Amino acid sequence: MYQWIRPEIAVPVHGEARHLFEHAELARELQVPYCVVPENGTMIRLAPGTAEIIDRVTAGRLVLDGNQLVAEDSVSIVERRRSLHNGHLVVAVVVDEEGRLLADPGVTLFGVPDPGGLAAAIAGAIEAAVKGMPRGQRRDDGVLREAVRVAARRLVRQITEKKPVTDVQILRLPPQTEAPKQDQPDSRGRIHEE
Repeated sequence: MYQWIRPEIAVPVHGEARHLFEHAELARELQVPYCVVPENGTMIRLAPGTAEIIDRVTAGRLVLDGNQLVAEDSVSIVERRRSLHNGHLVVAVVVDEEGRLLADPGVTLFGVPDPGGLAAAIAGAIEAAVKGMPRGQRRDDGVLREAVRVAARRLVRQITEKKPVTDVQILRLPPQTEAPKQDQPDSRGRIHEE
């Protein structure tokens, strides 16, 4: 084909790198004057003048995610792959303004192997981690969230050898205000207003 067409430029684009280099070598043997072997994202000037690589542009594979075209290495695709292999762990923690737990941590596992009682063990590890934190750190949602995430993931990894994608939700409740005192009836059933 090269001998019939006698092109001035050869730019091999199909195959692995070794195929591209072999193809360029074949073109040179068949007297094609200019051979350029590109990589994904290479910008080539074909004319005027000598064919050569002049720049690089961002390039990559795109995938159809629902009805959206996204990069193969987009956050949503990467997280989905991680969840596929390691599972997903969701933790909900209810604390007061000082960071004291007001209820047992809620733990939900998706795709994480559970030998039995794993959610309860995670809740226990979270409680111990929160109680072991200095009070000032418990007041900071970011620090508290990270301590809960690390405690939960560490236990899951020890038990299952998995590193699940872990989401931590913190619900910080304001202090309870005292309910207004209700007027109490006396021994005769009469209510005295104060």
